[in-house]
Amino acid sequence: MSGGFRSWLPPLAACIVLVAGVIVTLALRVAAGPVVALAYADLPSAEHPIREAPAKVAAAHRPEEPVAVGSELPAVALVVTGLGLAAEPTRTALALPAPVALAFSPYGRALDSVIADALAAGHEVYVELPVEPADAATADAGPVALRTLADGAANAARVREMVAGHAGLAGAAAEAGGFAAAPDRFTAAAEVLAGRGLVLLQLGGAELAVPAEATSLPFAAADGPLDAELDPLAIDRALEALEERARRTGFALGFVRPYPLSLERIARWAAGLPASGLNLVAPGRRLRPHEAEVSEG
Repeated sequence: MSGGFRSWLPPLAACIVLVAGVIVTLALRVAAGPVVALAYADLPSAEHPIREAPAKVAAAHRPEEPVAVGSELPAVALVVTGLGLAAEPTRTALALPAPVALAFSPYGRALDSVIADALAAGHEVYVELPVEPADAATADAGPVALRTLADGAANAARVREMVAGHAGLAGAAAEAGGFAAAPDRFTAAAEVLAGRGLVLLQLGGAELAVPAEATSLPFAAADGPLDAELDPLAIDRALEALEERARRTGFALGFVRPYPLSLERIARWAAGLPASGLNLVAPGRRLRPHEAEVSEG
């Protein structure tokens, strides 16, 4: 190696070290930016950034004991859907006040264990029934979805399989999807739920009230999602609107998805309900006030 080349080695090494330092610095800055946790990657629209709430609570704290179901106070109920798909939001939902109902996806992980934990925490538990979407050509609800063109026996078998083995279920939650245009085709599924003493909560709309009424299946329509706009003020406004509906009609039911921001706003909202003159109730107990029993699966 010539002496001239050796004279270039020190400045060349210094340049390499400098470039490497710049690359590492930029990488650290990017990593420190706001991102959505990978734990929520399998939740709908989780790729969208979530605005931070104006104030945070470390954990949900339970409000005062709710007034009895027979109270004359207006009642409000809430359901968290899509649980069981990601561990962290499921754990957070379990810490919400006991009257908040929890709906678990049949595609969730370790459902027997998390449902047992939810029941132990005092929550009403629902299985979320996947249904064929209104536009089946552009979306898919998965292999166990109820389908409008399937015969009644096939849909009934799928519902039976999804609710079987989960002791303590209060009922099922479902969007109408493609059944909104053909609610009668949901009748066989409704018969299974009614036969097991369960209730049905429709997530948005009330089209499934038709087969529910035909099968004497206790039914309620849940407004929402109340977190359609992932913004703390928008969620708070939606919760306030739910309160107003409860004051006007005596009872209101809403649902949210398991986003960290949504769960944080629910915790804060529920803690203030006793002072607002509203009673937070489990939806199934409102629908069946004289029945203490729930399905044994």
